[in-house]
Amino acid sequence: MKSVYYRFSELIQMFFETIHFRVINLEVLDREKSMFKRKFIANSPLPEENHTTYFEIRVTEKVLIAVTGIGKINDKQIDKCKNFILKQWELTDELHSYDYQLRAKELLLYTSKKLSSSLRLEDVLSMILDNTLDVIEAADSCSLYIYDEEEKLLVPKVTRGFNWEYIKKIKFKPGESLTGETYLNQKPMIFHKSKDVYKGMETMGSKNWEYFLKSLPLVNGEVAVSKSAMCCPFIVKGQCLGVVSINNFFNDAHFKEEDLELLEAICNQAALVIDRVKLFQLTESRAKALNVLNNMIKKKNEILNYASKTHSQLTELVLQEKGIDVITKTISDIINKPIIIYDEFINVLSTSNAEEDYGFEIEMPPFLEKLKKISLEKNVVQIDSARKHSIPAPILLVPIIKSKEVKGYMVILAKKDHLDEMEQMSIEHACTVVALELLKREAVYETTQRLKGEFLDDIQSNVVDIELLKKQAGYLGIIEDYNYNFITVEINLHAKNETFIGLKNNKKLQMIIERLITYKNPSSLVFNRKNGLKALVAWSKSTEENSFLKKVKILINEIEKIIHRYFPKLRCSYGVGRMVHTVDDLPLSYSDIIQCSEIMKKKNISGQMVTYREIGPAKIIMKSSEQELYQFVIDQLQPLIVYKHQNRNDLIHTLETYLSFNQNMKETAQALHLHLNTLSYRIKRIEEILGVSLKDGTTIFNLQLAWSILHFLGVKEKWLNVE
Repeated sequence: MKSVYYRFSELIQMFFETIHFRVINLEVLDREKSMFKRKFIANSPLPEENHTTYFEIRVTEKVLIAVTGIGKINDKQIDKCKNFILKQWELTDELHSYDYQLRAKELLLYTSKKLSSSLRLEDVLSMILDNTLDVIEAADSCSLYIYDEEEKLLVPKVTRGFNWEYIKKIKFKPGESLTGETYLNQKPMIFHKSKDVYKGMETMGSKNWEYFLKSLPLVNGEVAVSKSAMCCPFIVKGQCLGVVSINNFFNDAHFKEEDLELLEAICNQAALVIDRVKLFQLTESRAKALNVLNNMIKKKNEILNYASKTHSQLTELVLQEKGIDVITKTISDIINKPIIIYDEFINVLSTSNAEEDYGFEIEMPPFLEKLKKISLEKNVVQIDSARKHSIPAPILLVPIIKSKEVKGYMVILAKKDHLDEMEQMSIEHACTVVALELLKREAVYETTQRLKGEFLDDIQSNVVDIELLKKQAGYLGIIEDYNYNFITVEINLHAKNETFIGLKNNKKLQMIIERLITYKNPSSLVFNRKNGLKALVAWSKSTEENSFLKKVKILINEIEKIIHRYFPKLRCSYGVGRMVHTVDDLPLSYSDIIQCSEIMKKKNISGQMVTYREIGPAKIIMKSSEQELYQFVIDQLQPLIVYKHQNRNDLIHTLETYLSFNQNMKETAQALHLHLNTLSYRIKRIEEILGVSLKDGTTIFNLQLAWSILHFLGVKEKWLNVE
């Protein structure tokens, strides 16, 4: 469009050159709108005569053309120039109008074709701005806003001439600033002067104003000032879809009414396309949503089929009573991951793999405390791999819950951070099946406990039916292929461990002790009784009487260690009954531990072991005062107690061991790791110090009684002053 006016200026310049008059300034002034204002400088060489001439031509009431040049021309020539300029202006004005209309039609046709060929909203909006800037002379910056139904705001979508980083943050309320007012009124608006533009922007919010100033272009390092502006709405079926806002920062020309009419025509055309694009996008979005939903349904069907198959497979194992080991292996195969099943007391019930495959000790796992916490919170917990905790891969801890109670735990080596939906579904089914299996085991446990209880009740009754006892023993797996003896585990309840009281802890204690004893001595049983735990330990028929107590002491030491492992604050005492060779004699061994229990309770013995051999001496001891007992020990051992030689303690220890092995020199030497000659020397030295013969029966009896007193009362270190 601008080329028409440039052509006008060139023709004027050429005309004046024919009369040797060089135009230095040619200005076209519109007093109201400053529609076109240009200063043209001629390129021809200056004439020799340096005389400046100025004259004006009034083209219309509003338009004035001012000419300033160098050279002398007379009035007649000036009149001739004015007539030429008037005719050329009329022709230029007609050409400008025709050219503007032609290009506007071409633009509308081009826009129509382009808009109808694109179904991307971003493409449509970009075309609107680019074509608008190309056609409208005064336009050099513009932005397009679309009304967002969810936010209830006009949101910027594209811009030209502004800084997008800031303009994208501007969101107008209906009625706010020029854009919001245009949206509210649904009418195109033109602002001819700068003051009108900024007056209309007074309603802009402070935050939007801050972003607007930052988005403006710069002129010589200063923020540009809008000289004029236009806003036009996009309206379809009475509904405003958005607003295009156009500014003039750099051009001298200002917006005209015909520019606004052209912009309105473009917007009307674009509004239909925007509406169509939105409808297309909505349809496309719905189609995508339906496709996603369809895929989700397919996925859900796959999961349901998979879940149904898994559930049927696992349920069949339960119905066929395949047992916990087969169930565990099947679950592991389904999810393709190693697993461990723990009971509620964190005892290992079953594993799918060999222990070395897990990378940690499964009996005492490094996440033991987390399992205890899960029993309270009942949530699935994931543990990431950590070398310092001996966890080689991510581990999933899953509580097995039935009737709102934790019945056990499934530990899964996940191998990755997250399980997919099918794996999660399989684990849920697996936990249900394992819970049923654990409930079944619990029912078996309760039945077994009842049978065990009846068995013990019959053993300790005054009238024992041996045939019935043998029959009950057969139900419990007690057979004549083994020797047996009873052991009692008495829980010493003090203030620090009173929290142990309860059926659940008793059951846990019973299970860990039973697991240990049956591992060491198969065919053994552990009974959970109100007055403590009772164990019936099976020994091979080859077990000799003289080695029996030694083996029992080793077993009780291991029991003590495992109790301390699971219950660090718990203190227990132990009673040991005699070893019997037939079921008929079981009441004798049971009677021993009952008497051991009575002795431990009466003397408040804690953390010690009392055997059937100590029952007789213990009864004697219990009838005497502590002073009498102390005097008896002094009478028997005083020379050795006051012996000042450095090997005094060695001699005391040698004597104690010698008595405990029933004066057997070979076994005593082995226990003390001494040569027989060295042991013989020590025995002779003890005899010399005490002034007795260790072959004398009475002496041996008195010394053994003295040691029974020391052991029974737990005062050996105190009375003998030994380390």
